[in-house]
Amino acid sequence: MPKITAKYFSNILLGLFVLVTTVINLLNSELRTAKQHLQTSLQKLQVSEARFRRLVESNIIGLIVANVELHGGTVSAESPGIGQGATFVVNLPMKAI
Repeated sequence: MPKITAKYFSNILLGLFVLVTTVINLLNSELRTAKQHLQTSLQKLQVSEARFRRLVESNIIGLIVANVELHGGTVSAESPGIGQGATFVVNLPMKAI
């Protein structure tokens, strides 16, 4: 067993400091990598969600148009431009009861 002197004790403390600093740096690096992967995954999820929403909306509009036409009606749409909204007009014939 080595004799415990101030120099021996300071060398042990220095070694522990280097070890703790290395572990902290490694954890910070891993945390940055995990955050980057999370951001990439969230971006991919948002793109997929937007695509799915457009698909569902277009299918719903298609079903509405088909149903209106099945009943002898018409559907028209107009828009002043992208991002400016749209107006849909649905005309259904009235039948006497």
